[in-house]
Amino acid sequence: EMPIMNGIDALKQIMKEHPLPVVMLSSTTTEGAKNTIIAMQYGAIDFVAKPSGEISLDLYKVKEELINKVLLASRANVRVISKDNASEIIMNPMYDKRVHQRKKIVCIGTSTGGPRALQQVLTRLPENI
Repeated sequence: EMPIMNGIDALKQIMKEHPLPVVMLSSTTTEGAKNTIIAMQYGAIDFVAKPSGEISLDLYKVKEELINKVLLASRANVRVISKDNASEIIMNPMYDKRVHQRKKIVCIGTSTGGPRALQQVLTRLPENI
């Protein structure tokens, strides 16, 4: 935690005033994992787990991962994402529901920068999917 505000509040402020690509450094505790999810919802590009939980004296263990993710995040085109600015999905009028009644599964994997892209995809999916 930081002295004036916590990481989530700092992220909210950054994204409100001047959206920038942010890579969160997160503890591996349960609370840290919850905060990571919240951070991704507020616009963080990616995260790196601290090797020793909340207080890390061994950040050198994640040095390469952190450098790589920061470099990749620096190329991201950041903007505030919400359902309001997501374009509407138009269903194909030729879609025959009878043909597609079998249960199907969709699996999407992401890496650095992927959580933001995934958020764009998910906010555009129909509610009944």
